Amino acid sequence: MTHKIHVVIDARTVRAVRTGVGNGLHRQLLGLEGALAAGGHDHVAVTILRFAPDLADSGFRARWDPFHHLKIVDTSADYTQHPAGDWWLHRTLPSLLHRMAADVLYSPAFIGPTRGSFKRVLMIHDDLIWSQPASYPTGFRAYMNHMIRRSAKAADRILYPSQDARQRCDALLGSPPGRSDVLHHGIDAAAFAIAPLSTREKFVACIASGERRKNHEVLIRALANQHALKLVFIGIGDEARLRELKSIIRDQDVEFIPSANEATIRDHLQRASACALSTRGEGFGLPVLEAMASGTPVILSDIPVMREVAGDAAQYIQPDDVDGWRAALLNVPADAQPRVDAGLRRLPQFSLETNALHLLRHFQEVTR
Repeated sequence: MTHKIHVVIDARTVRAVRTGVGNGLHRQLLGLEGALAAGGHDHVAVTILRFAPDLADSGFRARWDPFHHLKIVDTSADYTQHPAGDWWLHRTLPSLLHRMAADVLYSPAFIGPTRGSFKRVLMIHDDLIWSQPASYPTGFRAYMNHMIRRSAKAADRILYPSQDARQRCDALLGSPPGRSDVLHHGIDAAAFAIAPLSTREKFVACIASGERRKNHEVLIRALANQHALKLVFIGIGDEARLRELKSIIRDQDVEFIPSANEATIRDHLQRASACALSTRGEGFGLPVLEAMASGTPVILSDIPVMREVAGDAAQYIQPDDVDGWRAALLNVPADAQPRVDAGLRRLPQFSLETNALHLLRHFQEVTR
């Protein structure tokens, strides 16, 4: 009888408050649920380690309703609270995995334990603590620099969400050839509704956290002193950052929606005349897929990872070109439909099924 591979996934980044890493992992879990439900993977058993305190949020609890083929184990640990989270990660988690007879641990958030006899699959999302240092506090940056390097050295397989992230991080970490691979994030395109461009409202949606690298200022300055087009920022929950951005608004219509829940994002993308992301650095860019799945024209920073995700489905502007952003935002071209169609054609390569099958393949390979 063939040994069943027991994979444990550290899902503590899936939180009540949406983050890019947590959102990406939740969709990976949905893909794995679909793959296991479809059959043909009886040699794999998957257990999810979930962060229990967030269960007080009813919306968060509902996010777990689709899971029937993945076992869920709750933990009170929070790796974002140092040093207690650190102790749990490196001392308690290996012992827990030993008791669970885990063959593989999937750590999808940059860092993982370096002790234990199980195999380690690690996802490193980006190089931003090195390339965009101003976006992070000094202490956090120093901690992550140390921990990412340590975790990567112990990993049996390192995954990156884009080829751009892989090239940058492998060079920084000195990863040996053959130990890393690209695993693009996936999306359930059927979950997004598409409205004709002729029915769209006069606003541009920007879905991004409050990190400085997101470069929200350039969009605000691009539309200063005009009321032809409204800016809607979704997902900036940091009060200090909100005050900072509000201070540069100049006679224009700008709305901030701190909560970036999925219903809000889908509703705004379906109604928006465009989705703009003026970021200076990303590991992937899930909002790009969400916008393309909504049939919404996308205007993106001209950086390698955005072109890797969107291809010919987007209009590209240099991150700090205020005049270029103004022209692009105020004149979403009448011929935007071909780019929208190109985006819809690209989506199958970013499906949840494709992501799940590639992830299962990596779990199998590291246990051979």
